Amino acid sequence: MATNAPEFDRVFANDLGHPFTVRYVPAGSPLVGGRTEDSGAIVEFYDATCIGEPAAEGHPAGQFTTGSYDVATLLGLDGYGSATGALSLYDSAPTWTIDAHTMTDIRAWIAEFGVPSAAKARILQGHPVRHRGRRALRHQERYGAPEAFRPYTTSSGIDCGWYARYGIADCGHEYSNIRADGRADSTIGYSVDALTDRSRCDGCFDERARAALDSLAYRHGCAVGYVSEDARTLTTSTGGELARVIAHRSGGNRHFWRFERDGRRFHGTNAGPGHLVFVRAYKADR
Repeated sequence: MATNAPEFDRVFANDLGHPFTVRYVPAGSPLVGGRTEDSGAIVEFYDATCIGEPAAEGHPAGQFTTGSYDVATLLGLDGYGSATGALSLYDSAPTWTIDAHTMTDIRAWIAEFGVPSAAKARILQGHPVRHRGRRALRHQERYGAPEAFRPYTTSSGIDCGWYARYGIADCGHEYSNIRADGRADSTIGYSVDALTDRSRCDGCFDERARAALDSLAYRHGCAVGYVSEDARTLTTSTGGELARVIAHRSGGNRHFWRFERDGRRFHGTNAGPGHLVFVRAYKADR
């Protein structure tokens, strides 16, 4: 068995309603029972009906079924597993057999952990996003087509990437992190109001930001934006255009900007291109 934090646990029930705690053990976790610390990620299965009973031997996840599998095998990534079908944890006993449908959900949940890959993207396609909290559930977030998976390699040689996801924000509009070229990018396409916990897709967020800018009057209020890296536009945090830059000068560590939108002018001071700026209405527009 392995020991690690409970946030790597999730309870699944088979088609008979019997619950199992499925524990994801990341690579490099301290392991006992014959496995070494350099083992790859594994998944363990516990009988959750035994939590608190002697059969669990004090383990908070329940009774260990002796089911311990390499993640690569369960996902069919190492040539040994098929990534499909049911899983028998003890001599084909019905109670300790996890049906194929439930195993599909378990494999999708497992695939979310660890290093992303195109193979995992294929496993995740169409499945709900599993561990992003109540917002993901409320928004019906699901994984998109594996073709949108965007892998890359860092300077240290580690493969990384983003999975394509889509859902419906509280504003009622569909959002996704899929760019115009069909590939997934890092953002998911909605923002959440910290006070109301309500969400808006990026389009609605940008429209509200433009309305806030348009409502500014001289000496009354300010709006928040970002100067683009090329110093040509004022944008929202999601990259939506708010105004164009019409003047710019720098002095020391401060940069002074003037912006124009629909004939109205605004100004702001910040640390330079790519940085946040508080925008106020220009005096000439009194």
